[in-house]
Amino acid sequence: MSEILFNNIDEFKKCMKTINETDGLLSKRNYVLHDKFKELDYNELNNYNSIELIGKSTVNDKLYCFIYFVNNTSFLSKSYKTTSSNNINKIEEEIKKLYNLTDDIEINLIIVLTQLMKINNYILEKKIIEKINIDNIQIFTFNNLLFNITKHSRVPKHIRVIRDKNEINELCKLRNISNINKLCKINMNDPLANFYGLRVGELFELKKFNKNAGMYIYYRVCI
Repeated sequence: MSEILFNNIDEFKKCMKTINETDGLLSKRNYVLHDKFKELDYNELNNYNSIELIGKSTVNDKLYCFIYFVNNTSFLSKSYKTTSSNNINKIEEEIKKLYNLTDDIEINLIIVLTQLMKINNYILEKKIIEKINIDNIQIFTFNNLLFNITKHSRVPKHIRVIRDKNEINELCKLRNISNINKLCKINMNDPLANFYGLRVGELFELKKFNKNAGMYIYYRVCI
């Protein structure tokens, strides 16, 4: 087991920039980090096997995110020990304590593997779901967060996620289609869909400017 979180401290900083910068991963998902995590000492934190970040949604008072950086997959075992106080089995408890909450909450768990693992993310996600009672779980390897994919020259500058079922139904009526399955598809594991946290049945609304046709709007349904 590696005794440090990242082998390269610059990669640690790049991942954090991608997550927390303006138009970064959290911003695209309408989350903002708790003030406790705004100023981080990367050199100190890199001495731990795992660290956590916690944020809340800016559009849904019941929605929170828990980002768990970890350098191994042993956190799934009962005997897992870490030099930090983090415990992935107490996510809801940690969030409620931090924000002084008593009501039920929804949680988006994001796991960032800070070392290259010999395990398929799909298999790992199944193992985590079996162990942790959270519906919305995503896994990233650190090298997928070294660059903000939304800043790539071929990615549309204007992207909106449509999650509201009523809005989706209205869109189908406007486009004269019976259901969203008639739209073009995007896989949930697509890097862009993964960055936005797009789930099955949700839509991307994408806008591109064409010098001949002007603004072109199109949609992709997540499968």
